[in-house]
Amino acid sequence: VLQSALDAAIELTGAERGFLILNKRNVATNAPQRSSLSVSVFRNMDQTAVTKSAKEFSHTIASQVIVSGKPLLSLDALSDSNLSQQVSVHALNLKSVLCVPVRTEEGVLGALYLDDRVRTASFNEHDADLVIAVADQVGIALTKATLLDQLKHRAEELESEKHDIVRVLEDTEHQLERL
Repeated sequence: VLQSALDAAIELTGAERGFLILNKRNVATNAPQRSSLSVSVFRNMDQTAVTKSAKEFSHTIASQVIVSGKPLLSLDALSDSNLSQQVSVHALNLKSVLCVPVRTEEGVLGALYLDDRVRTASFNEHDADLVIAVADQVGIALTKATLLDQLKHRAEELESEKHDIVRVLEDTEHQLERL
């Protein structure tokens, strides 16, 4: 589902590259951890496998979107006053960037990040609206996956408890028979 969503976002916008970035959460508190971004899915426009260096993205942009919960659209990142001072923007030679939050009821889980290192003005407001809709679907898919995992874990716990109860009942029956 995540791969299909990212493929759709790239196809709809004509982005050169796309990333589905998730912010790891603290297991104990379920709160987002700072500086713990991980690429869940990555694609080039032609959906080919790429080297590790091609998987680099602007952590600053992704973090900003995840923390603020607001989309970021830059038509020319190298000359954008908000982004031009970012080292990653220059290192990656980013021309156009569109990054939107992946939201759930629990908060922002990550970001859907698209960029183009060749063309400026690759994205527009309409593209942003489309990608927000795709990111919302990703949020729903991640929520459902989490719920399914929780249900599976709970079912395993209940099955274990059931076996314990059956064992106690069998022991009780044996004790009653002896009595």
